Amino acid sequence: MCWRSLDEKVKKMTACDIACIKTAVFFFTLIVVKMWPGLLNIPFWLLIVLVLIFSWKPVRSVWGRK
Repeated sequence: MCWRSLDEKVKKMTACDIACIKTAVFFFTLIVVKMWPGLLNIPFWLLIVLVLIFSWKPVRSVWGRK
């Protein structure tokens, strides 16, 4: 499937659709952590670095210069 096709499908999503996806990801993450509690031993600073790295592009796309 090409990226343009996926972009068109995402453009049709509503705020409610995105909220449902985010909620599902949250609960999936809880399941993963419950299955592998060793994941909670990851250093906090590393998690912050990963969040910043993976959120840079989407945040810049939405709020950055056009």
